[in-house]
Amino acid sequence: MKAETIPILNVVDLDKFHFGLAGRRPDISPFYNVFHINKLEDYKDKINFPLPPHRKTVYDFIVHTKGKSTRSKGLNNYTFNANSIFFLPAYQITTHENMSKNAQGYFCHFDINIFNTYFPTYKNLAEFPFLQIIGEPIVEISKEAMGSILNILHRLEMEKAKDTPVKQHCVSRLADQLHYYYLKH
Repeated sequence: MKAETIPILNVVDLDKFHFGLAGRRPDISPFYNVFHINKLEDYKDKINFPLPPHRKTVYDFIVHTKGKSTRSKGLNNYTFNANSIFFLPAYQITTHENMSKNAQGYFCHFDINIFNTYFPTYKNLAEFPFLQIIGEPIVEISKEAMGSILNILHRLEMEKAKDTPVKQHCVSRLADQLHYYYLKH
């Protein structure tokens, strides 16, 4: 019996994998290969759940403001709800079992080189435990703190079509805030 190979998907492959060959690709920007953001409610009904095991060449995270998802990181399954963020490092085996019909929030993916280019104050990825292969993938955020994070995500969404210093600053602020909230809890 031949063992199945778990695919390693680049950004272009992700679109086909999530949406199928005839699926609708999310609106993209010139910055797409480095950073992308879209609202869950705009695309969740177009994704072919459950997604089989796969790996990605980019890091990603899902922010839930409403509803829930069940996703794996390696051999462990996690269900996460509103006011939580699920992080997945690049090349980690994952599945995405489901997303509730009422799910709202954001999906983002990013290339790790964004840290080298746009986050000169962070010399080591270990400063972000939630981005580690062995790190806890879920960060719970208080409702008050979530407001600040959502403001940044909304601003990133508005800047999506542009490759501007404003966007780069927003990504940097988001990383700073997530790092702070992760260490605080």
